[in-house]
Amino acid sequence: MIIHCGKCDTKYRLDESRLEKNGSRVRCSSCGDVFTAYPPGAPDAESLFEETPDLTDFPDPSTLYDDAPDPAGTQERDGDARRLFGLEKDGGETREPPGEDSGPRPEFDIQGDFSDPENDFSDPPPKKRSPAALFLMVLSLLAIFAGAFYGGFFMLNRMGVSIPDLRIPYLGAWFETTPRDQAEFEMETLEVHSKTVLNPMAGKLLVITGMVRGAAPGPGGWVEATARFYTSEKKILAQKTSVCGNLLSDMELAGLDMPEIDKRLLKKPDMEKPDDASPPGDTLPFMIVSRDIPGNVEMFRVEARAVSGEKK
Repeated sequence: MIIHCGKCDTKYRLDESRLEKNGSRVRCSSCGDVFTAYPPGAPDAESLFEETPDLTDFPDPSTLYDDAPDPAGTQERDGDARRLFGLEKDGGETREPPGEDSGPRPEFDIQGDFSDPENDFSDPPPKKRSPAALFLMVLSLLAIFAGAFYGGFFMLNRMGVSIPDLRIPYLGAWFETTPRDQAEFEMETLEVHSKTVLNPMAGKLLVITGMVRGAAPGPGGWVEATARFYTSEKKILAQKTSVCGNLLSDMELAGLDMPEIDKRLLKKPDMEKPDDASPPGDTLPFMIVSRDIPGNVEMFRVEARAVSGEKK
């Protein structure tokens, strides 16, 4: 029987015994189109290859295959179909017409692969991260964590919040800003404020408060805070000293006389009690109370120093 490709209109001679009753899927080797070929007498076999003819206009049967190749070409494709389906007899040989171009011939592949290679839905292989990228990510996380930890530590320390001495092996040596030797600690005043309190006996008092961060030189030592009052020409007009760690309430400032106030603010720590000694790097509060401040005072400055003491 003769079948033709509905896409490129190429015609072939095919052994109808190779076709199944319900049709066999074939592929045109010229254009690659896949369609179903039915044996003669199968329902709707002809309608799959030809358009529905006009019932009022019947074409001449001799014109239906005007585009068919000549008998030589038909014989050539018939030989190709026989070789494809194993119908060629042993020792048989198909002669090609002289002068015919020996190019590739169109063939059908009934058991071909009809999957679409363009639609590949398989997942792409996962991308592997390089060791350098992983190292940089871990290093960035460590830097963020260390910066947040030590930033909060120093911020709380400057605010006067007492924080226990923390040491982290290896990392602590990187971020340590001052040596742990108490002799190398520097005195620093923090959060210095001033206010006035009215005392009926002493008059108007200037009260200066703040924090001192530093170290006492050994057991029995203490830290002194001194306020110096300056003129606009930076000349010292007066100064007042107190011992850090001594504080008075507003009620005491308003009810005690000036000698008692000075006595309490100059009280030194008990040398017999180790708990009264200031440890290295400790933060201590201070209070300085002064009266009769000259009117031409422009500013004041508080300085702290460590004082060594001897046991009795």
